[in-house]
Amino acid sequence: MEGVVSITLYGSLVRGDFVPGQSDIDFLVVLEQGVEWRGFIPRLKGILTECLRRCGLMGRLDLAWLFENELSDPLMLGYPFKFLTVYQDDFKKNHIVLYGPDPAERLPEYPKPQIYCWRAGRLKLLAQERRGNREMLLIVAGEAARLYALVHGAPSISKTDILRTLERLASEDVVARALVLWRCYIEGRDPGWSEDELVRLVDDIAGLVADMFNCR
Repeated sequence: MEGVVSITLYGSLVRGDFVPGQSDIDFLVVLEQGVEWRGFIPRLKGILTECLRRCGLMGRLDLAWLFENELSDPLMLGYPFKFLTVYQDDFKKNHIVLYGPDPAERLPEYPKPQIYCWRAGRLKLLAQERRGNREMLLIVAGEAARLYALVHGAPSISKTDILRTLERLASEDVVARALVLWRCYIEGRDPGWSEDELVRLVDDIAGLVADMFNCR
C-alpha cells in the first residue's frame, strides 16, 4: 500500500470491552516520511469506514496517524497519543496488525513516574482549554479518573478494571467524585456537573498524582 507503513487495530474492540454504538473503533496508521497526509488520511479513513460497514461493526472510527520516524519517541517527536505513551502497556497487549510491521516493536519504554507526571500536567491544561466544549471536558475528566486508577494499581485500562479500582479507593472525597463520573461515563450519562466542577476534579486528581510522584 503506497505511502502506508502499517495499519493497526487497537483499543476496546481488541481488548474485549467494546460497546456497540458507544465505543470508538481505533486504528493507528504509520505513514512513510514525506507523504502528503491532508488528502491521504481522509481517503484512507473512508476506505476503513467502508470495511467496517461491510463487517457489520457499529462505532465511530477513530483514526490516529504519525510518520514512521515519530514511533521512536512519540512523546517528543510526534503527537503524544495516550495509547502510545501513558497507556502504552495496553496498546502492546491489545492490538492487531492488519498491514505492515508491528509498530509496538518500535516504541520506547517511558519511565512510569515521568509519563504519569506528564499526563497529569497535560490533563490539567486540557481541562482549561476545553471549557465551553462540554463533551470534550467530560472526556478529559474521565481520563483523569482513569489515570488515578491506573497509578493506584488498576491491572488494565479497561472500563471494568478502572471501575473496580476506583470503588476500592472511594473512601477519599476526590476518588468518590471520580467514581461517580466514571459510572456515568460507562453508562453513557452526563453527571450534570458544572464546568467548574469538572475542571476542579481534573485539577484535584492532577495534584494528587503530582504529589505521589514528586512532579516538578
